[in-house]
Amino acid sequence: MTKSVIIIGSGVGGAGIGALLAHEGFNVKLFEKNKLIGGRFSSYKTEDGWNLDVGCHLIANCEKGTIGEILRVCEEPDEKIQWKYARKPGPKFFYNGEFISLPRDMVKFNFGQKSIGPLMKFYDDVVKTKQDRIEELMYTSIHDFVASYTSDPKVGAMLAYYCGLYFVTDQETSAGEWIYCQQDLMKNRSSGFPQGGTIAVPKAYCDIIKEHGGEVYTDVPVEKILIENNIAKGVKLKDGRNIEADIIISNVGIKDLVLKLVGEEHFEPDFIQKIKTYKYSLATLMLKIALDKKITEENMIMYLSFDQIVNEAKRLNLIPGSENMSDEEFMEHVSFDTITKARGSPEFKDYVPPKHFAVFLPIVSNLDPTSAPEEKQLIFAGSGAPASNEEILNYDKWADSIMNSVKDIFPNIEDHIIWTKITTPQDINSFAGKFGNVIGIGQTIDQVGKNRPPQELPGIKNIYECSADTGSHGIGGELAADSALRLYNKLTGKKIPLFEAKNKQ
Repeated sequence: MTKSVIIIGSGVGGAGIGALLAHEGFNVKLFEKNKLIGGRFSSYKTEDGWNLDVGCHLIANCEKGTIGEILRVCEEPDEKIQWKYARKPGPKFFYNGEFISLPRDMVKFNFGQKSIGPLMKFYDDVVKTKQDRIEELMYTSIHDFVASYTSDPKVGAMLAYYCGLYFVTDQETSAGEWIYCQQDLMKNRSSGFPQGGTIAVPKAYCDIIKEHGGEVYTDVPVEKILIENNIAKGVKLKDGRNIEADIIISNVGIKDLVLKLVGEEHFEPDFIQKIKTYKYSLATLMLKIALDKKITEENMIMYLSFDQIVNEAKRLNLIPGSENMSDEEFMEHVSFDTITKARGSPEFKDYVPPKHFAVFLPIVSNLDPTSAPEEKQLIFAGSGAPASNEEILNYDKWADSIMNSVKDIFPNIEDHIIWTKITTPQDINSFAGKFGNVIGIGQTIDQVGKNRPPQELPGIKNIYECSADTGSHGIGGELAADSALRLYNKLTGKKIPLFEAKNKQ
């Protein structure tokens, strides 16, 4: 007998598991609360011809990772989503007025001579780390792991930038998870962008649902999951209709599933407390810049300013007596994490640095020409910013801070700006929830491996969470795709070739 499935949400996890189960013969109905599918992977067209992404701006492994594996399991060609890699030119750092390619130009970072050898050994060890050692390092921070190689604060700052991929600080990022993802990045060399915007991913999955007889509804919010005798029976829609199904799958995030859609009354207090203590990843502010002409051929730029780290640390007065220190001496006494924690203290709550010291810039229209009108250019510039669901924060100042860093790279950029748009954590929250954080439950050392949120809920049958919250490995949307593949395995018993290959390494 064909089983019926209701899926709540059309992000990568929701649309992905929908595609997998529809291909397997399940009767799938997907309900999305917004008019657009995709969640953080959604995109929208402006009246003047620009295609803008909501919350995702680069995909780590394109079709070679878990996002592509969903298509392969569904027996769809990789070409169902068209990709362009960030190659030729590849990703570059911008530091001290020049572009730097790693590892070739590493010396241009002016690391101490004592750090170059240990840093090269660190990267060599990362490539060669075996699966059992990765598991051992899951609950060690990347900060502590790197400290076993070098104490150079510039190295720490650069690694902290990479930790921003997971939107947690270097003190909290799992070394094991970081190594797991870095190995995939180094092996696949396929970071890039889908043509047509990030919505191309959930659209491909939703098309598979419909091609196999399933249904996808937009602008139809689900208000409650119906529970009878500890069994999920269906959902109540906001318009009052009740829809029944054999299996209910949530893509809204573990907290909203438990605390809102199901309700605390269905669980033991210890489980509710655990759900409430899960920590979200950090938030980002994204500045979207439309230009009247192409000003760069680069695909991806990572701006990093050690000078800004020093300036901010001095501004926060982190090291007593530092006024007589040179910048190099000062860097010997301060860490990136020290600054991060100081910025979170009450006395510096409203402080915004004049320039942001770490900014990620995908040149979107170079990766996806459909994102900008002909002869124009679209650049995204994003970096960390505070998230709050309780107050209005001065995001304009944060946008200015990011733009001032962008001007270091492109001094004349203002001469070519048509418009800028700011995507704030509150914008993301209004569209995709989770207080506007980038990913969901953060990949911190206490929330990875066996400590990731569960896909199944204790004491209630036939209900599952499938989102980045419940993924085991990956960066951003790939974490959600990982969750979809694992849930597919759980519901059908069928093996996932990508996971089988990883297990044999």
